[in-house]
Amino acid sequence: MAGITIKVGNTEITFDGTPEELADIARKYSASKAGEIEGPVRVGDTIEITDSVNFPIGSRYVVESVDSAGKPGFNDVLLYHSKYRIVARKEETPAPAKPSVKVGDYIVFDEGNDYITAGKAYKVSDKDGNTAMVMDDTGDEITVGGWAPAEYRIITDARELAFAKAGRKLNEFKSGDIVRYMGSATKRGTITEALTVSEAGVKIAWAGTLASTERRANLDLITPAEARVDGE
Repeated sequence: MAGITIKVGNTEITFDGTPEELADIARKYSASKAGEIEGPVRVGDTIEITDSVNFPIGSRYVVESVDSAGKPGFNDVLLYHSKYRIVARKEETPAPAKPSVKVGDYIVFDEGNDYITAGKAYKVSDKDGNTAMVMDDTGDEITVGGWAPAEYRIITDARELAFAKAGRKLNEFKSGDIVRYMGSATKRGTITEALTVSEAGVKIAWAGTLASTERRANLDLITPAEARVDGE
């Protein structure tokens, strides 16, 4: 007698019979395979039980976990002795596309290394195809994803960029910084010095001996204290 081998889940089953019987088995198998999804099971997939002593045949479950052996689980139970098929695949949300960087953009790396300081802004100096290049802390031009880390973000906000160029986080002021006051309309645009920095805000100097503590959000960084050349 002739025979055919059919794969059910991860198991191969061989059927013997007449040509008519085997054709009927093949038709039924093809019908049962309709809608089945190939590939390894993943969390979020919907599976249908095809053979089990613990679960009703035809019952469906959403996979909540997959162990190291690739066995799906749900309700704190792993399907070690049951057969199943995947009938619905959880849709995966594609990762957002990284904005295309261009020469002249400033980028910040969240992680640093021997050549790059984390949190500091670096200007894209050149591009080789899709590969960006920046000047590292030693003054050498290096590739992003090579000597420079591959993960970065583009800074488009001018205010944030002023801090990043100094290797600081947004609103990270220091005593001695030159700042621009952007609060009340009567004094907006005044350039002055940050005297002290505390949790309450930034104390800035006004004309004469006057001073006031202002919110960080009301101040722009003009010149970092460490970059001043006026002897202060």
